[in-house]
Amino acid sequence: MMLDYKEYNGSLPTLSSNPYAYTKVANIIFVDFPLGTGFSYATTVKANHSNNLQAAHHAYQFLRKWLLVEHPEYLNNPFYVGGDSYSGIAVPIVTQVISDGIVAGVKPWIDLKGYILGNPVKIIPDEDNYKIPFAHGMGLISAELYQACISYYSFTLGVTPSNALCSGDMRTFNSLLKGIVQSHILEPSCDPVSLRVHHSYGSRRSMATTLHGSVKCLGDWMKLSEIWVNTDNVREALH
Repeated sequence: MMLDYKEYNGSLPTLSSNPYAYTKVANIIFVDFPLGTGFSYATTVKANHSNNLQAAHHAYQFLRKWLLVEHPEYLNNPFYVGGDSYSGIAVPIVTQVISDGIVAGVKPWIDLKGYILGNPVKIIPDEDNYKIPFAHGMGLISAELYQACISYYSFTLGVTPSNALCSGDMRTFNSLLKGIVQSHILEPSCDPVSLRVHHSYGSRRSMATTLHGSVKCLGDWMKLSEIWVNTDNVREALH
């Protein structure tokens, strides 16, 4: 299913069938974790607070119960762990926990094939180090500016008093990237609060203004998804 592409009028967003859905070729389990996010919940107070490793074990525990108790018909399917963004940190850990369980002979046996990541976070402090080479490779800055930046910029320290010659070039670099969505450079740049909706249905109301114009930004689609999934009848159906 997908949200209908049309001008938002303040009513409940509608859905239509997506002919290109991944579910036509794969069975996908969308897991909200760590516990307490999305529709997931913990049965103990302690479980609501976890680090990446603990959250990975929670995900593995859920998966084993889901396969062994509720849906054993999927046990023989090839299995991949997938995610995007911050999941670049979490998904490899979950995959390793599953792999460790396989080696230890934990049941049910999962036919783990690997993991899939989209636009993943890797090592958070190092993310900025790749902006300059990436911008040059994508044609967002000139070769001259690229050479100037890498001549002075320390990929370990960033802009410091010892490489102050780079600061002017970095200001130019940042100004050229202003207005570009850094998580996806082909996405239109929009006001992060461009979609402020007025809830006129159910028990949920907002004092925000209604969206004017068509829904074109990723953030707007995410907001529409949030509106849809938080309506009482949808929440009841999903639970």
